[in-house]
Amino acid sequence: MATSLEHFDTVWASLSTTEQSNIKKMSDVRLREKLGGAGVGSAELGTLDRTAMLEKWTRLYVAESRKMESVAAESLPLTSPTSVERVTRDRDRDREEKIHDRELERERMQLEREKWQAERELEERKMQAEREDKIQERELEREKLQLERDKLARTYEEGEDRRRRETAEDGFRQEQLRLQTEQLDFAKQKEQKNEALVFRVKQYGDAIRNSVSKMTDNSPIDFLPFIANCERLFDSLVVPPELRVSLITLYLSDRCRNLSNRLQGEDATSYEFVKQYLMDQLRLVPSYFVDQFNHITKYQSETYKSFASRLTTLLKYYIDSRKVTDIDSLLQLLVCDRIKSVLPEGASSHLLRTKVSLEHQWARMDNLCDVLDTYYSLYDRFDKPKASALGANAAPQVNRFQSGRGYGDRPGEKPSVVINTPKPPEPKPVFQTLSSVAA
Repeated sequence: MATSLEHFDTVWASLSTTEQSNIKKMSDVRLREKLGGAGVGSAELGTLDRTAMLEKWTRLYVAESRKMESVAAESLPLTSPTSVERVTRDRDRDREEKIHDRELERERMQLEREKWQAERELEERKMQAEREDKIQERELEREKLQLERDKLARTYEEGEDRRRRETAEDGFRQEQLRLQTEQLDFAKQKEQKNEALVFRVKQYGDAIRNSVSKMTDNSPIDFLPFIANCERLFDSLVVPPELRVSLITLYLSDRCRNLSNRLQGEDATSYEFVKQYLMDQLRLVPSYFVDQFNHITKYQSETYKSFASRLTTLLKYYIDSRKVTDIDSLLQLLVCDRIKSVLPEGASSHLLRTKVSLEHQWARMDNLCDVLDTYYSLYDRFDKPKASALGANAAPQVNRFQSGRGYGDRPGEKPSVVINTPKPPEPKPVFQTLSSVAA
């Protein structure tokens, strides 16, 4: 067994060439791991260099190998190793050599990475130093130029330099004075504008106080004569649009005032927006005017002039809500309402759905006829869609304009198919049926 007293050359010579080569290839990290695993303390490892670690590991390796050989000799008969054992030992040795080679390669790559990292850090430090040198050079150059400018400035005559400074200071003071004056003027104008606005609101409010009565909550339609009266006063007094909302708010009913208080921003001060918003919230739509026109009755204490005035007002509101401005549009509206009053439920529903996309929200005569002709070309007499395809044997359809629908037959012809259907209702006056078709 190898001991510390045995000479290292003797121990080294006892190893095979392959074992010597494997030990030499071991790195410092590998040697420390091996020695640490063999029981060598970290304090002792810190004092050993590579030569000492190689020598110590060689002695430990030889001692362990001799120990294993002695144990194997005691447990096995004294026979020479067979060829299989030699092959197995050689294969294990080759495997260990390959493992060592891979470890060496990893260590070499790690060393190269560390070297490349160190070179990179060195290059970065060098570039940083160069940048700092350039910055310092620029600072020195700037200081040098500043010194030269100071030197040139001191060469000027003191009187000229003082005059220039005084001129600059006077200009600066004048600019400050101008800015302060503009700020004061702007604040004064704003204050005057606010005062003028308050004064104008008070002035117009006093002017209309005795001409406008507070709106009642009896009926939503009371809003229309109220707003019409206010607009007449506004037009006669030339009230600006931005003051009209503030002026009418005091005279609105409690419900309308609560509705207008929900608006915010520019919408709350826009007269046209507030007016349309209140009409929408009060449901003052064409159907409401028609319904009122058809159902109101004369009060017992009311004169016929007053009753006629109420009917005229409702009719005017209905025409205005339909945006009718000339006789031609009025005639078209009356004819269209008359046509819609005799439509069956299916066609009427289809027309109501179609009117949403129309420009005036009510079908003019040409549009109305086109919509109805298209509908009846696609639906049968029972208001059911027609299903047709090339080659299909469809059941014969009855022309609803020939018989059975109240339209009569052509002169001199007999109806091809006779359908027993109830007679259509008798035509009613136009404004007794508008409520069923007005949207």
